[in-house]
Amino acid sequence: MKKPLSTAQLVILLFFCRHYSLLTYTNSEQALETSLYAIVIADIINLLFLIPVFLLLKKNHSRNLMAIAQDISPFLNKLIYLVLFVFFILTTFISLTEFGTFMTTTIFPTTSSAIILFSMLIFCMYAAINGLETIAKTASLLLPMIIIGILLITFFSMSNIDFDNFRPILENPILTIIKRAWTISIRNIELVALIYLLPFFNGSNKKVVGGFLGSYTVSHALLIFMTIAVLGEYAYVQQYPSYSIATVAKFSIFQRLDSLYMGIWVFTGFIRISLNLWLSIHLLKYLVPAKYHKFLLLMTSIILFIVSLYRNYFFNISLAESIFLIHTVLFITCLIFFPLLLLIIQKIFKKESYS
Repeated sequence: MKKPLSTAQLVILLFFCRHYSLLTYTNSEQALETSLYAIVIADIINLLFLIPVFLLLKKNHSRNLMAIAQDISPFLNKLIYLVLFVFFILTTFISLTEFGTFMTTTIFPTTSSAIILFSMLIFCMYAAINGLETIAKTASLLLPMIIIGILLITFFSMSNIDFDNFRPILENPILTIIKRAWTISIRNIELVALIYLLPFFNGSNKKVVGGFLGSYTVSHALLIFMTIAVLGEYAYVQQYPSYSIATVAKFSIFQRLDSLYMGIWVFTGFIRISLNLWLSIHLLKYLVPAKYHKFLLLMTSIILFIVSLYRNYFFNISLAESIFLIHTVLFITCLIFFPLLLLIIQKIFKKESYS
């Protein structure tokens, strides 16, 4: 198999996707202070999540999960493809609707969400048509601008830092931090993309995992620190606290840097939606006959657009909670259950072969 990605490109791809999630995240009271302590514990939990995957890869000389499943059972192979497809298409849907919600509630409140969703989806379709390597190269080209943007917003927000905003965790601090670490770890859904993309890159698995978790941890810690230090209790009533940081940052003749934040949001969102859309179509091609392959991207995108538009018009808390629960179950199934199942089946087959 051709391996078009380098270690750096894969790390950058995953970083873009994860940073987009951080920018969309809404914090509840006490969650900010708790997250600041819980990030490292969450990294440890994520590493534990990856143990079955890397044990399986080591046992099978780095063959990918689908090839291992195919050797065991074609039905199991199809099942894994199907579950992964549902996971990635749901991730695409969530990312697209989050993008639409932010743009219509914060930046362009008078603009139809249909126009915003359609515009983003067209660009993401074009990226998906050009393939994984193009998406990765685009992310690499955008990375310097993203880093400069983050640093500028951070630097010009420092005059608003107030260390009195930091408060101690008063109730069950250890248990609260552990619970928070678990929540952070199960939201790191890019780990599923990581294990599926391993066959597409040429490099060290350890470097990819270390680079991704390291870059994500630093950006997450910086974002939480600045949110608490700059906004304080004001952050708890904001739908997008990180955007509020940019609105109070001042730079020379520019009174606000929220346009810079919007650029970061759009670019990271574009990469995340494009990657997950490409992954969805790539998986779907293994599930449907070849004669339908040329229609898959268009039909999937049309369905995504209609469902995302519906969700933006009829959004409610119950729907959001249901989507989050389904997404979490799929995350655990793809990242932990399937690798463990393959390991157990291989162990049983090995015992039977010696009996």
